[in-house]
Amino acid sequence: MRVRTTIRTVRSGLLGLGLLAAAGGSAASETAAPAEGAPEGAVVQIVDFMRFEPVTLTVEPGTTVTWINNDGSNHIIQLRQGGKSPRLRHGANWSRSFDTPGEYPYICAIHGERMSGTIIVQAP
Repeated sequence: MRVRTTIRTVRSGLLGLGLLAAAGGSAASETAAPAEGAPEGAVVQIVDFMRFEPVTLTVEPGTTVTWINNDGSNHIIQLRQGGKSPRLRHGANWSRSFDTPGEYPYICAIHGERMSGTIIVQAP
């Protein structure tokens, strides 16, 4: 599986994605072109301390998923199959490309099982 990781600071263009998720929408399902500086692919927001939004995200092979920390606490994304992000402070994000179909459960390495989610990769 090819893996790409990137760390970058969230730019003001991502604020709209956070507000969309807070309003009950799914930033990952947006069809509009990404804002300048916004990650391409699917997005998982870290919000309300101890919560990933969405908890389960289904994507096609080759999709890059970006976790964005919009929470006041630090978090580390740790995939059960291996690989983890650096410590994500408020406003930071981390991306990983998922090329192989399957289920990829993950947790916050700082907060453990009570903060978990799953990426499901399936062919269209």
